[in-house]
Amino acid sequence: MTDYSELKRIANAADDTYTELCLYGGDERAEAWNQAEAAFYDAANPTAVLALIAENEELRQEFDRYGWLQKTTPYRFKKIQDASVTDGGDCLYFHNGRFNDLVDAEMSAESKS
Repeated sequence: MTDYSELKRIANAADDTYTELCLYGGDERAEAWNQAEAAFYDAANPTAVLALIAENEELRQEFDRYGWLQKTTPYRFKKIQDASVTDGGDCLYFHNGRFNDLVDAEMSAESKS
C-alpha cells in the first residue's frame, strides 16, 4: 500500500487554511489559502489520483473476496484451497494469486446464475 500521508497533510492544511479564510478573512489568510491550494493541486496530480483509485479498487476486490469467503461452505473453500496448493515433495506451496483467481471465478459464476 502506498503512503499518502504527505498528500493528506497538504489536503488538511489547505482545508484548515480555507476555513480560517472563511472565518476571519484578510489578505494574509487569502495569500496563505492561495499557497495551500497550489500545493494541494501540485500534490493531487493525475498520477496520485489514479493511484488512489487503483488502490481503492484493489481493496474493494479484496473486501468482496473476503465477504464471499465468509459465506461459502467449508467444502467449497477446501476445494479452492486444495487447487491453490502444489506439492513440492517435502513441503506444500500455497499460491495466493491462484487462490484469488479461483475465488474470483467462483464469485463470477455465482453472480451469473
